[in-house]
Amino acid sequence: MSVGQPRRAAAGAVIDLGAVRDPPVLPGRSLASRLERWRTAAVLGAAAAVLATAVAASPVRVALLEQTFPGVPARTDQPIVAASADGLYLVRARGAQAGPGERTVIRYGVAGAVPAWQVSVLTSGAVYGANVVEGTLLLHTGEFQPQTIALRAADGRFLWRRSGSWVQAGAGELLLSSRAPGGRMDTYQAVALTTGQARWAMSVPSGEWVLPDRSRLVRWSDRGRAEVRDVRTGAVVSSGTLSRGENGAAPGSAPGVQVAGGLLLVAGWAGDRPVATAYGLDRLDRRWQADIDLSSEAVDGCGAELCVSGRKGRSGVRMLERDTGRTRWADDRWEQLSYAGSTLLGFGKAPGPAQIAVLDANSGRQIADLGRWETSRSIAPDGRMLGVRTEPGTSRTWIAELDPAAWTTRVLGVARDAVGCQAGPAAVTCRRTGGAIGVWYPRRFAA
Repeated sequence: MSVGQPRRAAAGAVIDLGAVRDPPVLPGRSLASRLERWRTAAVLGAAAAVLATAVAASPVRVALLEQTFPGVPARTDQPIVAASADGLYLVRARGAQAGPGERTVIRYGVAGAVPAWQVSVLTSGAVYGANVVEGTLLLHTGEFQPQTIALRAADGRFLWRRSGSWVQAGAGELLLSSRAPGGRMDTYQAVALTTGQARWAMSVPSGEWVLPDRSRLVRWSDRGRAEVRDVRTGAVVSSGTLSRGENGAAPGSAPGVQVAGGLLLVAGWAGDRPVATAYGLDRLDRRWQADIDLSSEAVDGCGAELCVSGRKGRSGVRMLERDTGRTRWADDRWEQLSYAGSTLLGFGKAPGPAQIAVLDANSGRQIADLGRWETSRSIAPDGRMLGVRTEPGTSRTWIAELDPAAWTTRVLGVARDAVGCQAGPAAVTCRRTGGAIGVWYPRRFAA
């Protein structure tokens, strides 16, 4: 599992968006008749014209705050921006070095351009990522021997540094992974988020696999040996050798296992059909077997059930009952399913702005259409998320806030002179002419 990367990001067909001349027109709260949609479209079209006129008159929308940070020379590390609901964190090199050396970390408030604090940090190499987790700013540095550095987000106070990359975080804990020189052993260690104090550590041969799933961590060997540990304490919860069906994977091949929803799924065959056998993590007891091809499908916890999405060119999703493995419903329109709070969302094919819809979890029926947007798939605690949509052939990007619980999408404004925009849970970050970085926030965060 890689840092900050949602499981199951899959590539799909390119969607032809056409020319966007007005803000995207969004459907109403329910699926009405065609006549009602036409009438609604006419009203929204008029509103869109008013919005476009307002945008042309002022570069800053009432609902959107903007900050721009200068560019840097080409040989210097590119600045890294992390955003939370209450601040921006800018990490940049001091001088022209692109390797080990000092980096400056600056925190800005949402509504102001004056730094709240600024500190210098010595790093083992370029900083290639930053995340704010439970009030702690984590910097990911180095390339061949990565390190994680922790600063207190409120005031920039240095907390700790350790070897390894962030694998999973939550409830004051952080799981780091690192590879020993020579690449023969991988080390996993759990540390306290605010102090860096090691809770426990485990070294495994690089030919084995480790799969974290929130409170549990599974160590798997190609001989079918499984060991389940508690992430917080490192204690072994259960272990055993599991059946891989009539024909298991060959030693040294892909692991053929996934962890989702408190279950360990093991790939195998039933005759000429690929299947997955589910085992409970606490006792490694066999639960069920279903027609799931773990080499081309990804399984994720989806509320109280399981979601299956295609990989390697396969499309379509399925909702499975977690207790039985039976398919509750399937739909080829969606590439991924994800929950925003208690609301199930379906995401269309990527790359490009994907169709996003609110779905009924029991039947898969579409309830509301939230439009076509590129999102981070990272959901804010209140269930809302930001989306972007760039006009083809231009440097204009529309920014919207999606509220799945209310079945609505609100266009916040337009980012001009902006390309390569990426939507995070709290802000949108874009590249600007000359290498500058622009960041756009919903104004509600400054209240």
